[in-house]
Order: sequence, then structure tokens, then C-alpha cells
Amino acid sequence: MKSKVKNDALIFALIMLLATAVRLIPAAFFENRFDIGSYNIPWAIYGADDPFGIYGATLQQFFLDYPPIIPFCFTFFGNAILAARESGIWQLEMLYIKLVPVVFDLATVALIYFISKNYNIKRVWLPALLWALNPVTIYNCAFWGQTDCVLLFFLIAMAWAISPDMPYFASIAFAFSCLSKMQMAYFAPLLILWLFCRKSGFVKSALALLSGLAVGVLGWLPFMRRGEWLALPWRIYFGGFEKYTEVNKGAANI
Repeated sequence: MKSKVKNDALIFALIMLLATAVRLIPAAFFENRFDIGSYNIPWAIYGADDPFGIYGATLQQFFLDYPPIIPFCFTFFGNAILAARESGIWQLEMLYIKLVPVVFDLATVALIYFISKNYNIKRVWLPALLWALNPVTIYNCAFWGQTDCVLLFFLIAMAWAISPDMPYFASIAFAFSCLSKMQMAYFAPLLILWLFCRKSGFVKSALALLSGLAVGVLGWLPFMRRGEWLALPWRIYFGGFEKYTEVNKGAANI
């Protein structure tokens, strides 16, 4: 039994190395400026000096309509991105701006391995390997540089928490998802329905829901206190829905 655990751990470590390689190499050497050149890179550079002020007037010209987690993470790489741009090293510029989605996608590989260990799976590392070599997420985060992998990480965490009936963890994971991308709000009715259809009682479900709301408020608080307060999340979420009306028309089909 101990030898199997060691072998599984070794295989998982090799899977993580493989997943890292197949993401970091194209992240650096595939130049794509669609979206990330107009939005992500300016958010990172102009937000680096004042991360909690990213929703200020300076970034409004770059249409910052994301909840705080993703643009805030970008700001940690803003100075490095600017230095790479000024040096003409576009490979480093691409690598730095794609690191946030790549890291979250790698975290998803690890999360799936952790989840698999809780089930009676003969090859516990196989689900993690399938995600590690998933061409869709590799293209999305490493080639295209999009941030859907951030949302997927929290979505999978929430789905896993629902399975063993962990309402607090599920609500908190949902809150982090909503702090990542506004699209997660579509899943709110499903979470609320699950919470209040459980057999553990109304009080526990209500407390779990309140814990998620508290995390959401705390996540917004450092940014709201810069002036707009509740108007800021209202503008980001509902303003975003209005901007993407054609997409939202088919939202019920997700």
C-alpha cells in the first residue's frame, strides 16, 4: 500500500512537471495580443503602482469590467511586464501576463488529483493527467492568455464541495468564483437551490450562504472603500451584463 502511494505521488509530480512545461513554453513563445494587449497588459502596468485603486479613472480608459481577483493578480507583474516591453523582449512580456491563468490551471491539475484521492480510483493520477493534457485549457491559458482557468478552478472546487456536502466550503468557493468573473453569477440559483434542499436544516444552510456573502464583501471591500462603495460591484456586474447582451441572450443554454 505504501509503495502504491509513493508511486502515485511520483507519477503526480511528473504530471505536474509535464503540465508546467506544456503551458510555460507556448506561454512565452506564442505571441498573442488579442484582448490581452488591449486590456490585460494595460491593467497590469497601470495598476502596478496602486493595486487597490485599479478601478480608478486611469484604468477606465482600458475598460476594466472584471471583478477584482484577476486584475489585482495582474498588478503583481505590471512592473516586470513594463520592463520586458521597454527592453523589447516580447517573450517575457507574454510569459508574465499569462502566468496568472497558467498558475490557476496548474492548481486545477493539483486540485483534481486531490479530489481523486478521495474516491476509489485505481489510477488516482489519471484524471489529473487528462486535465494536464487538456488541449482546450492549454490553448486558452498558454496560447490565448485568457483567464477562464481562474473561474474553472473555483468552479471545480465548488462542485467538489457539493458532492461530500460541505456547504460552507461550497459557498466560499462560489464567492471566490464571483470575485473572478461575473459569469459565475449564473450559477447562483443552483447553489441556493442545493443549499436549501439539503437535509441539514435551514439555519446551517443560511449560515453557509452568509459565509459566502461575507467573503464576497471582504473581497470587494479594499476596492470599494476608494470611493464608489456598493456602486462599484453593481457597476462591474450589471454593467458587464449590459455590455455583452448578445452573449447573455444564450446564457440559459450553458
